[in-house]
Amino acid sequence: MTSSRGRKDMDILVIGGTQFLGRYVVSSAISSGHKITMFNRGKSNFDLFPEVETIVGDRSTNDLEKLKYRKWDIVIDTCGYFPIDLENISQILKNNIGKYIFISSCSVYDLNFEGYANENAKTVTMPDKADPNERNFEHYGAKKFLCENEVVNNFGEQHSIIIRPGLIVGPHDQSYRFPYWPERFNEGGEILAPGKPTSPVQIIDVRDLAEWIVSLANKSRSGVFNAVGPTDLNKETFFTICQKTIKKEVALKWISEDILLENNVKPWLEIPLWLTDDDIGMFKISNQKAITEGLAYRQIETTILDTLNWSLTKTDEKYRSNALTRELEHEIIRSVKRG
Repeated sequence: MTSSRGRKDMDILVIGGTQFLGRYVVSSAISSGHKITMFNRGKSNFDLFPEVETIVGDRSTNDLEKLKYRKWDIVIDTCGYFPIDLENISQILKNNIGKYIFISSCSVYDLNFEGYANENAKTVTMPDKADPNERNFEHYGAKKFLCENEVVNNFGEQHSIIIRPGLIVGPHDQSYRFPYWPERFNEGGEILAPGKPTSPVQIIDVRDLAEWIVSLANKSRSGVFNAVGPTDLNKETFFTICQKTIKKEVALKWISEDILLENNVKPWLEIPLWLTDDDIGMFKISNQKAITEGLAYRQIETTILDTLNWSLTKTDEKYRSNALTRELEHEIIRSVKRG
């Protein structure tokens, strides 16, 4: 069926669909007039889209048989982590779909490169004795790359789209990797600013990513796409935008990487957006191919405020449990001042 605007309304199967990126993919697809079916375990936000058919099942079990005799134009897989799962679902759907869109990760790249990595950059590999289907997130990037291979090998290059996001941010980000900063600037006062002010930062709003994925699904495209944020942002600029957007009195105290590591502060987890020099390549990914295909970004100020307003509603203690405590933050700042 084709809409009055010349767009083909599609029948889409979303693997996942109720958390972070998945929920925005489903919402965007519904808004665009597509018919959606979700396949997930039914364990979170089960009533989020009551108008959408949900096939309840676990992809790691025989529940995949529930998909066997159904046909869809597009599959959008938001939560594939282990190659055996992609092999199994491919065998079920191989002759029943038009295109498979797999959400991978920029973690597939070997981060030791000069400049900005495009889609042809070197990727990581599994250690010889490691099990790629062991159900943990060790060797995350290598497992994701093997998942990509399963998709391409089973559906063919012309019927596959591999999307490699960087750091996805915005409302409903349960990881607290980004909400930490809007919340911290909202508190005001002295703020520990980690590492180098000029270090790059790349973030993409989950809503921009979801809308682009759905629009890409409606084109006759295939191949690999990096889906990352703008390449002109660094830590100092981001903090300045946070301060101007949230409008609280703050004093940034830049603390070197060496001092933070000496205090056993964990990059990325305890202080989000802080990557060591060895890992900074994660924020040096080329977005040119995706921009050519229509990827666009909303104002970062909107992302900051929307994330803050959502994050402040979270009362679960586990939500913020991995972040640097205010006590340790202030102690490190005081110790640096004391020399």
